[in-house]
Amino acid sequence: MKKFLAIFLSTCLILAGCISFASCQTEEENNNTSASTTAQNTESQETTAAETTEQSSETATEETTTEEETDDSDSQGGLISVEDGIIHISNAEQLYAFNDYVNIDYEDLSGLTISIDADINCKDMPVWEPLYLDGGADDLVIEGNNHTISNIRIVGEDGEQNNGFIGIYSGTNLTIQNLNMSDFYIEAYGQQNAAFIGYIGANTTVDIKNCEVYNLEINGYMDNYSEGHKNIAFRCAGFVGGNFGGFVTIENCRAETLKMTGFHNLAAFVGYDAVDGLTLLDCSALDIDITFSYTESPSYTVTNDHRETTDQMYNVVFVDPFYCNAKWTEHLELDEGNGNTWDQVFYHDNEDPNAPTYTPDKFRSGVYDYDYDYIKD
Repeated sequence: MKKFLAIFLSTCLILAGCISFASCQTEEENNNTSASTTAQNTESQETTAAETTEQSSETATEETTTEEETDDSDSQGGLISVEDGIIHISNAEQLYAFNDYVNIDYEDLSGLTISIDADINCKDMPVWEPLYLDGGADDLVIEGNNHTISNIRIVGEDGEQNNGFIGIYSGTNLTIQNLNMSDFYIEAYGQQNAAFIGYIGANTTVDIKNCEVYNLEINGYMDNYSEGHKNIAFRCAGFVGGNFGGFVTIENCRAETLKMTGFHNLAAFVGYDAVDGLTLLDCSALDIDITFSYTESPSYTVTNDHRETTDQMYNVVFVDPFYCNAKWTEHLELDEGNGNTWDQVFYHDNEDPNAPTYTPDKFRSGVYDYDYDYIKD
């Protein structure tokens, strides 16, 4: 019996030990499994975090690239952009940004259309710097859409030339249409001054159609000519200051309420047409007041070389209701034959306060003797 109990107790102890060992082994396996799972979770989290960081980095890179591409496609703070070959301008800020786009960035405008999409008042804006289109502007169109740009001011320094919305154009083809300029002011100390274009170069074609200039003042100075053209303004007009070899057509346009002061070559539409390249059709000039100065320059003394007779001083003075040509000849009847009209156009001689106010049809009726004293008819 005792032997049996001893065997029974030994067996129980062995079973208890086995169970304890199995329990420890299971706990260890569970702990290992838990640790493994934790490690896998940690690794998974680290992988996810790395992937998220990489994706965020890629997204940031894409956003940066997109912003850089936007900056490259836009100009002047995003105010100017080219869309389907058109630059749209709707306010004064965009107009002046376009000025920087041309004069500072030197962007090529060839083949583009500049669309003025609203009336633009530049009253509170800085002095206008004339657009310098000396190349890089072939086949350019400025479409006004019957809108008006108003209150542009230009102040030229001593001897500064070529003043206007466009200072110089020397491309191949320029069209300006359906655009009006009003309350335009130029303080001029040099040559070629006008609302639309100061200077047109040779071998160009310029068409100006259905446009108006009204309330234009060109304050052209006439002092110290003998000191080398200093402070002398000439070739002043409503549309083009001087055409030096271009083929220019101005059609169905109007110049109204223009007040201009200058030495010579003053007219409502073109101050100087050097090679008879101008065609003026169906245009009208109304309320044009021109003050000229004949005797300011000793180099312009009246001689027989400058006139057919010795008594017609005003044959050598360039003032006209429409344009002045290089031949110093009268062409009023020819202009009227092309459908052009004028009314209330007056000339004043700044150097002779006793001279009467002239109208275009009576301008050359006054004569001077050899001492240049005025003699009435």
